Amino acid sequence: MTALLGALVLASGATSAAFLAVVLISGDGAPLPRLWRRYGRWADAQARLLFLRWTPLQCALAHLACVALAAALGYSAGGWPLSALGAALAAYAGFRWPEHQRRRRRLRLDAQMDPTLRNMAQTLRVTANLTDALETVARQIDAPMSEEIDLCLRQCRLGLPVEEALRQMSERTGSASLDTAATAIVIARSTGGDLPHILEEVATALRERIRLDGLVDTKTAEGKAQAWVMGLMPPTLAAMLWNLDPEMMRPLLRDPAGWAILGVVGVLEVAGVWWVCRVTAIEV
Repeated sequence: MTALLGALVLASGATSAAFLAVVLISGDGAPLPRLWRRYGRWADAQARLLFLRWTPLQCALAHLACVALAAALGYSAGGWPLSALGAALAAYAGFRWPEHQRRRRRLRLDAQMDPTLRNMAQTLRVTANLTDALETVARQIDAPMSEEIDLCLRQCRLGLPVEEALRQMSERTGSASLDTAATAIVIARSTGGDLPHILEEVATALRERIRLDGLVDTKTAEGKAQAWVMGLMPPTLAAMLWNLDPEMMRPLLRDPAGWAILGVVGVLEVAGVWWVCRVTAIEV
C-alpha cells in the first residue's frame, strides 16, 4: 500500500512538472518564449551598439557559462552559500557588462576626438567635401572611431543626410564630446562658417574638458576605492567566518532572526555603497 501511494505521488509530481513545462514553453505567448524574445532583442541591441558579431544564443551561452563558473568557484571556496552568491553576482554582472563596455567605448571615443577633429580640419582645407573628410578619418583613425564613422558613411550612401547621420551617431554612442562636435558641424554648415577653424577650436575645448575630467577622476579615486572596500568587506568576512566555524554561521541561514539580520545588513550595505558612489560621482 505504501509503495502504491509513493508511486501515485511520484506520478502526480511528474505529471504536474510536465504540465508546468508545457505551459511555460508552449505557444508564442508562453512565459519562457516571451522572456527569450525579450532577452534576444536586448542582446541583439547591445551587440549592435558594441559592434560585436554575437547572436543572442551566443550571448546567453556565455552568460550561463560565467554563472556556472562563478557558482563552481564559490562552492569550492565556501560551500553552497558562496556558490549561490557567486552565481547571483555573475548573473548580475552579465547584464551590467554591456553598459560597462559602452562606457569604456565612450571614453576611447572621447580620447580620439582631438586627432579626429584636427584630421578633419586639415582635410577640409584641401577639399570642402565633408564626406571626403569623414572617409579620410575612417581610414586613418583606429577603432572605435573608425567603426562609428564607417557606419555613418554607409548611412549617407543609402541616402541619409550627413547631418542626420552625425546626429544619429552621437545619440548611438552617448558621447557628450561627439555630440558637441556633431552640433558644431551642423551649425557651421547651416550658417556657412569657417568649418576647419571651428573644428580646431572645438578640438581644443574638448581636450581641456578631457583634462578636467581626468583631474576630477583622480581626486575622487579614493572615495571610489572606499566604496569597493565597503561593498566587499562584509561578504569577505562572512566567507572567512563560514570557513572557520560553519556551525556558528548556520543560524543566520536557518533562523528567522538570522534572515532578518541578513536583510538589514544587506539594505544598509547597499545604501552605504550607493551613497558613497553618489557622492563621488561628480559630473563636469
